[in-house]
Amino acid sequence: MIQINWDAIPEVYNWAAADAGGQLWAYQKEPRYSETCGQWYMPPPDIKMMPLLLREIDLTGIDWRETLTRRPAAKNEKP
Repeated sequence: MIQINWDAIPEVYNWAAADAGGQLWAYQKEPRYSETCGQWYMPPPDIKMMPLLLREIDLTGIDWRETLTRRPAAKNEKP
């Protein structure tokens, strides 16, 4: 499991995931993954929403396709 410091990421980004190369990205909406390209992407009509590169991570023992993580709800919000 990867650790994500959501407090350091602008609130407009609600998803994070690592690509096959070990780059961790934040996304505004839930992305899909491309097996062929080894990366996550925004399908139409959200294709223009650019992800935010967060950092490089070590994926040893981690399947990049299982790294998709949703921002946790704030403690004062209902799920």
